[in-house]
Amino acid sequence: MFIKVLECFLAVIFCVPLYAILVYQYFNPKESYLFGKRWMYKDRDVEVTDEFISFCKKSAIIAIVVTTFFLITIIYSIFN
Repeated sequence: MFIKVLECFLAVIFCVPLYAILVYQYFNPKESYLFGKRWMYKDRDVEVTDEFISFCKKSAIIAIVVTTFFLITIIYSIFN
């Protein structure tokens, strides 16, 4: 029983940073795109298109749904 609880705990712990990154990407798509890439641009004000922002938000929502489904599946398989 302890091993099952430990597996569930580890699955949740590893998914929390992923959720944080995806929520950050949803609310700040431009900043999440430029994270680690800002040094490549001479002018610090980079324009991104509205399509790109829409794509980032949609991909973040899809990834959150898939991650939630994955986490629920893991928890269900552990306690079943």
